[in-house]
Formats: sequence, structure tokens, C-alpha cells
Amino acid sequence: MFKFSVAGNAFKVLAAAARRSRGAVWGAVKLGGMDVVRQAKINVKQTLNTTGESTGTLGRSITMIPEEAQLFVRVGPSAIYGAVHEFGATIKPVKGEFLWFKGKDGGLVHVRSVRIPKRPYLIPALEAMRAKIRARIEAATKRLFPGG
Repeated sequence: MFKFSVAGNAFKVLAAAARRSRGAVWGAVKLGGMDVVRQAKINVKQTLNTTGESTGTLGRSITMIPEEAQLFVRVGPSAIYGAVHEFGATIKPVKGEFLWFKGKDGGLVHVRSVRIPKRPYLIPALEAMRAKIRARIEAATKRLFPGG
């Protein structure tokens, strides 16, 4: 048989922690999301802009959508081609047999498909921030129970 008792101001501490917990954890989650957005934008510049000719649209399109009711955030690009860069893809013509584009020499090139290699920028951003996010949530949780 196990026996335990609660002494002192434990109920007050638990009640106060319950009132503050959602806000504390939500704040840590939002900051973590902002960290991932910031790192993903850095990754886009370093991973995808290898020619220096990028307009920066993909990086600017990376945003965070908060889902406070479930205590999580969605991070990703609004640019439709963001997933192509993250996961890679094979591009095929929708109309006609060939894709046509200007080659390096300025002449027209036609091909049946183009393979875009995966060049992840978002998943590495999350991995780079994972420990920082975890530490921030743990710190927020510990602050709920002072002296613990």
C-alpha cells in the first residue's frame, strides 16, 4: 500500500501553475516557430540562391500560422514551388510534348521532363532549432513551479 500527503501551499502552487501554463507553453511554442521561420529563410539564401540571381520570393513567403487551440504553429512557404525545392520533383509538360526554356547559351532548349533535386531548407531549420525549442518549453514549464 502506498500513502502520500500534500502539505504546505501545494494546492495554491498547482492552481497558479494551471492558470499560467497555457500562456507559458504557448509563448514558448510561438517563439520556437519564429526561430524556425528565421532559420528557414537563412537556409533558402544559403541552399537555393547559388547563382545570386534569386529574387527572394521563396524566402519572403515563409511564414508562421499559429494554431493556438492546439498549441502548435505551422511553418512553411506560401510560394507554390516551395515543396518542389524541399522534396524535389519531376516537372513534365502539361500541354504538348516538351518543356521549352532558354539555355545557358541563350538558345531554346526542349526536353520531355526536368528533374529538380531536393534541396531541403525547412526540415533542416526545424532540426537546427529542435533543442532550442525543447529547452524553451522546459524552461517555461519549470517556471510554473517556483522552488521545485
